[in-house]
Amino acid sequence: MNRKANKSPNSQLRRYIALARILTRNRFGLTKEEIIEKLRKEDIAPPSHRTFQRDIEELRMSGYDISCGDEYRYKLENREEIVSGAFSLEEIQALQMCRDLFTYFDGTHLKDSIDSAINAVIGSQKTPFRKEDLEEIRQNFMVHLGWRRDFLDKRELLDSVAYGVNSSTKLKISYKKPNHEIQTVTVEPYRIALYHDSLYLLAKKENSSRGLHLYHISRFEEVVETSEEFVKENRLVREYEEKLSHCFGIFIDGDLCDIEIKFDKSVEYMLRERLWHGSQTVETKENCVILKLRVYKSGEFMAWVKGWGDLVKGISSSKATP
Repeated sequence: MNRKANKSPNSQLRRYIALARILTRNRFGLTKEEIIEKLRKEDIAPPSHRTFQRDIEELRMSGYDISCGDEYRYKLENREEIVSGAFSLEEIQALQMCRDLFTYFDGTHLKDSIDSAINAVIGSQKTPFRKEDLEEIRQNFMVHLGWRRDFLDKRELLDSVAYGVNSSTKLKISYKKPNHEIQTVTVEPYRIALYHDSLYLLAKKENSSRGLHLYHISRFEEVVETSEEFVKENRLVREYEEKLSHCFGIFIDGDLCDIEIKFDKSVEYMLRERLWHGSQTVETKENCVILKLRVYKSGEFMAWVKGWGDLVKGISSSKATP
């Protein structure tokens, strides 16, 4: 793709990163012409030889030990020390987007850990990043997640949940469902699950034969760490993941059914443009549009159907064979 050359800070930063990557990946060095040709293929060749030389000097000032021998080959002498020099601008942009995707969990150890990891990765890059450069990269893509749940008051509880999951030790949790009394159970924690704007603990209740169950972390009142270890059963995880593939959302309840929903024809574009479930098909009839799915007929699914109101003209289902 041929792009018009531009002189924005982002363009200069892109050239620095590409130059660092090229030098890092070529053990025996390259001539100026070879380097410029590689940059030209990425549509970021320096506008002049003076600019090229200035770019080399900028990298040297940032810790890149670049030599230029008798054959006028530019070689990175401390190549083994700079393992992160291969990042492209797009890869750094992707890391910044990942940071924004987890703004749901500002104030929790999860978000702090993500920020710390991304900062460490970007900070290990010796290309001369400035704070304003990174902010410009971040703003070039927008991540809009809507209204966010506040998990700040659950920070200590989340720390204990993460400890139990990572160390395979049982937890005693006290939780309260809406309009219910507080319940206290001992569980074997398997995973922390993210779904929409909520965090869940996937766990097995002690002495239960029911299998794995989801606990909404926002309902937790107290989490007590124990010293009692347990062994995670891979069979239970496989069974859960198999059932999850047929869920409309994340909750496994109700019968597995082949379902047909008749919609008003005015919403056909919405049904075709959205992926509601991997099994879905959309058929256009003379007076309606039919959405077919194979999912568990759960309360979560039926609430979604009712949310369409009068746009749903009918629904039929038959029990499916798993």
